[in-house]
Amino acid sequence: MLNVGETTCVALILVIIVCDHSYEMILTDSPPHPITNVFLFALICSLPKSVRRRIKALKKLQYNMVKLESKFYEEVHQLECKYADLYAPILEQVILLDTNDLTLD
Repeated sequence: MLNVGETTCVALILVIIVCDHSYEMILTDSPPHPITNVFLFALICSLPKSVRRRIKALKKLQYNMVKLESKFYEEVHQLECKYADLYAPILEQVILLDTNDLTLD
């Protein structure tokens, strides 16, 4: 069982890993700087084995969540494409109404 300090440390490391990598990739469109990886590796290696196991388990869970989220957004995109075709005739009528070229009874 982790004490409060270890739990806080695990949470902090995960935030650093996720935020730092995401932030660097957004700003530079490149992978994180190698020095950052070395620092994080050294920091994680200095933690107790139980904490390292939890970090590894959390990273696996996060990876699974990202894969599932990716699948979700692929399906959302497919639905948007399907309904875009269904909306097209209605939107054309809206445009015609707006330009006074069509009147509905």
